[in-house]
Order: sequence, then structure tokens, then C-alpha cells
Amino acid sequence: MDRCSEAGYQPDWRDVRLDLDHLQEVVLEQDGKQRITHPAGVAGKLFQAIGIGLPPKRREIAAET
Repeated sequence: MDRCSEAGYQPDWRDVRLDLDHLQEVVLEQDGKQRITHPAGVAGKLFQAIGIGLPPKRREIAAET
């Protein structure tokens, strides 16, 4: 709570809990390349306020050989 206050962020904890319950990574294949994406929603602001970094929203992954 202190870190959120310092960052000027007052989270709605119901929204944060819902986002955390649904936090996931999804593997997409497009043009022969695989990419990972994940939604951050409201929880992303919380992570940022308390200094926890999420992976990039979209990044390529190596193909399995």
C-alpha cells in the first residue's frame, strides 16, 4: 500500500484480484513465428507501482527443433 501511495496509485483491489486471477501468457503463431503475449490490465499498474516487472507484452520465442 505504501508503494502504491508513493506512486500516486490507489488500486481498486477487486479489479486487481480479478486481473491476477486471469493473468496468463498466450502463445500465438503468426507468419511461421511464435509469439507470447499476456494481458496486464489493472494489475500491470500495481506491478509497476511496487517495482515488479512483467515480461514484454509481446515477444518472439524460439521455434522448437
